Amino acid sequence: MSDPTGPAGWFPDPHGRYELRWYNGQEWTNDVATDGRRFVDTGGPSVAPPADRRRRSPGIGAFVLALLAVVVAWMPIFVVIGIVAAVVAIALGVRALRASRAASAPTSGFTVAALVLGGIALPLSGVGIWLSVMVWGEVRAFLEPGPLEAAITDCTVEGTVAKASGVVTNLSDSATGYTVTVNFLDGATTLGSTVVATAADAAPGESATFSATDFVRSATNGDDVTCEVADVRGPFPFGVEVSPPTSP
Repeated sequence: MSDPTGPAGWFPDPHGRYELRWYNGQEWTNDVATDGRRFVDTGGPSVAPPADRRRRSPGIGAFVLALLAVVVAWMPIFVVIGIVAAVVAIALGVRALRASRAASAPTSGFTVAALVLGGIALPLSGVGIWLSVMVWGEVRAFLEPGPLEAAITDCTVEGTVAKASGVVTNLSDSATGYTVTVNFLDGATTLGSTVVATAADAAPGESATFSATDFVRSATNGDDVTCEVADVRGPFPFGVEVSPPTSP
């Protein structure tokens, strides 16, 4: 590295042993700094700096944590990791900033970046918390549809095509939709099962109809075929629609 031109100042250490070295306007001096801590370089060019003077600084660790925080702080569930990473990054950044001021040395760029990114990550965590609450509400509505009654009203099998229809009665205090799992049985043998969703939400005390069609193994005796409601859940999260089964 050639000597810089212009006024005196702190520049990257041309020897690579420290983060910065002071140039007095004419030549390089022995005044050096790493992560805001100033030292006097008493070794020759071939002498490596002591371990505590190397550029493995809290500023770098703070920057990595702050970057992680910005990436995950807005994500549902992962927001907790983002908040913790942001708080630790800011704490390390403040520590490094105080050390540089105490030593009257320039502040590391990693330290500044860590403080900025950590400050950005904390507001982003508000988005992550909101999304987490929304996702949990959707999942809970699916897993816990509330009190209900479900019954099959019609069940037929023609060859390999099984059809069932029925009703779900909403016994809760709020309107909701349902996702119904229907099993097609020939005696004790399960011919097939399908998951279907009702076309519309059912108001409290009202019923919603559902229908299911599935391609199953041929029944040994069509008269013995029965249909049963195996499970009833709430609507799929975020309005995802269930596609009907296609012929194999």
